[in-house]
Amino acid sequence: MANNPGVNKLALILADRMRLQAVSPPAVEFGTVTQNFSLVTDTFRIPIPRQDYKVDKRLLGEENKLQENDRVLVTWVNDTPVILCVVASGGK
Repeated sequence: MANNPGVNKLALILADRMRLQAVSPPAVEFGTVTQNFSLVTDTFRIPIPRQDYKVDKRLLGEENKLQENDRVLVTWVNDTPVILCVVASGGK
């Protein structure tokens, strides 16, 4: 059976598909809060409306308020993006 070309081809196809399934998105990634407060992550370029993502509660207060055009650190919990913090360049 190991010398059967059909079985070998099927085994290669299954191995390729399993390899694709094993690839997972990054655990944490960068994103940007747009002008209408949608979220666009670096790997998921489609705007995510404000009501479809979560924000760390510390970013909802007056002092650390999330602003338009902020660069943010985002993680995914199941299929929900969660903004963890605002990031800035090391020079600021």
